[in-house]
Amino acid sequence: MLEIRLLGEFDVRLEGQPIEIPSRPAQSLLAYLVLNAETRHRREKLAGLLWPESEESNARSNLRHALWRLRKAIGEKYFLADKVSIAFIPTEDCELDVSYFGDERTETESTMDLIREVSVYGGELLPGFYEGWVVLEREQLRAAFEHTIQRLLDLLIEKQSWLEVLEWGERWIATGYVPEPAYRALMIAYRGLGDSSGVAAVYQRCCEALHSELGVEPSEQTRSIYDRLSKGGEPSVIARVYPETGRVDTSVDAVRMLLKHWRQKGVEILDLASLAMVYAARPDNPFDPEDAALLLRSALHHEVDIEPWLERAGSPQVVVATLDEVLSTYPKPRVRMRIIQALKGLEYEEVDNVLLHVVESDDSAEIRTEAAVTLAQRGKQDVVVERLLEQMDLSDNAAAIAAFVAVADEAGLPDDVGPYPKLPVLAALAERRWKDGRRLLLRQVGRVSLGAVIISALHGSAAPFYIALSLPDSYHDTLQVLSLPTWILSGALGMMLIGGAQGLASSFAIGLADVFLRGRTRRFWRHILGSLAGFAHAGFLIVYTIMGNMEPTSESTVYISVCVFYSLLLGAALSIVFPQLGTSSSTRQQLKRAAWGAAAAALATTPYVIGYLFYFSEAPGTVPERLVFSILLTLGIALALRNPGVEIESASNPRI
Repeated sequence: MLEIRLLGEFDVRLEGQPIEIPSRPAQSLLAYLVLNAETRHRREKLAGLLWPESEESNARSNLRHALWRLRKAIGEKYFLADKVSIAFIPTEDCELDVSYFGDERTETESTMDLIREVSVYGGELLPGFYEGWVVLEREQLRAAFEHTIQRLLDLLIEKQSWLEVLEWGERWIATGYVPEPAYRALMIAYRGLGDSSGVAAVYQRCCEALHSELGVEPSEQTRSIYDRLSKGGEPSVIARVYPETGRVDTSVDAVRMLLKHWRQKGVEILDLASLAMVYAARPDNPFDPEDAALLLRSALHHEVDIEPWLERAGSPQVVVATLDEVLSTYPKPRVRMRIIQALKGLEYEEVDNVLLHVVESDDSAEIRTEAAVTLAQRGKQDVVVERLLEQMDLSDNAAAIAAFVAVADEAGLPDDVGPYPKLPVLAALAERRWKDGRRLLLRQVGRVSLGAVIISALHGSAAPFYIALSLPDSYHDTLQVLSLPTWILSGALGMMLIGGAQGLASSFAIGLADVFLRGRTRRFWRHILGSLAGFAHAGFLIVYTIMGNMEPTSESTVYISVCVFYSLLLGAALSIVFPQLGTSSSTRQQLKRAAWGAAAAALATTPYVIGYLFYFSEAPGTVPERLVFSILLTLGIALALRNPGVEIESASNPRI
């Protein structure tokens, strides 16, 4: 069972045991995903939200590292992640305190239901976290809690459960923020118990708390209730005269009045506290266009999630106009990038015009690229390419070249594309693909090399036993000059070197094809480069022969040709077990690939076997060892590549 508490403290427990997540960024990531459970969040959005001051590449790297920490701490099954998005998927055994205060609330909940909900509230959300998005969510959850506990007190007052009213009223006050409704409920409960002094004491506490914390006097409603209760008014009657159930609607109206007041004063950007107050109100109806523009500008300025504000803007035209206005006046590149990403989700002609203007004029290569690719994917490919070519003709525009390359890589170029500088474009395309794929390539090289080293070492350590079975006389002769442990160790080290070098060469060569090539061309060159990587193995065989470890009985042209031919076939067989770089592959899939690869490797060993039988004196002992090695190496590499993870995906085949 997984328990995650974000209210009052950050606490994670798995099967009742506390789980330590020492990284603050990892804590923030988990909290955000839990607050928005079952929602897919784009990686660039999470990176920008949680690391707003970092460069995009660094922010995405931080995101990957934080996600790795979370998966390691609480398990893989709770996270759904691919190259584009990340989501937290709670299972039936998950207990999340924030889930009790969602948007879906019914007015028909029983007293016990309400008590269960408010009991979960242990305090404000993530105390000690001061990020902008936390402030907004904190205010919203506090408002949800206050709405729930107010409904609970209303029901308890209606049932005249005065002691319970006192209990829950005090618990509400203990959370802070000087809630006047709680003090009013306490006064009514004390009057119901016949304790007039208790009514006066609560009113005095309310006055002192309001003056100390907020510098204000009690509201007219609080003063009126106290006046009627102190004169002997019936608590149940007073509760009906001054109902609390309209509090939420009243707060929404107050927020709209405040927004109007701020606009009249010429406020361009709300401070974070004011924005949080509006966020917590959660009005059902959209904001007026002027209010929506003010809120969108403020959300972008404070670099918090703008999707909730887009949903409340009502008119798409208002959203586009406001985002366009901020886009043209705001200097921060990361804010402009968030605006482009917000525009991507809006299907309107006005959006295309704004994006096209960005393609033509923005000085940031990343922003121009994002806008260009978005337009190309929306069917504006010809227009985008034409405008970018114009920019490239006017000057050596690096941003235009980067956007052109991105369109070619991800959407392809039109068939009738005009002339363009092919050499700079190809160089930029290679740089882009290397930048996108190098991390996965290096990870693949590391995994495969390690797998090949381990399986080769195990195989090499068994070399004495192969000789003992096939050449018992040679086995005993060798033991006269070399102890068995030394023989095993030397065999393991020798095969580690051979297998590791072959694994490194194959993984790097095939990975290069996956990084730089696309479509059928990639499939063809995967096998070609994989075959050429077999030269690493041929080199060792030739070197061992020169050193005298093998004794050929033919001319060098014969045994070198045999070694090279065998190694090329072995390299081609090994390429079968490599899944495309950046795609996941289960153990079952890799075992299936290993079976095909092992069969091909066994066939590839045939010319080597024939060559040994005719040209090498130690053939009887080496032939079975060589067959076993080719099969084991294939299996080791295949298993090393199981579930390599998904971070990038091949783009469509560009016509360049």
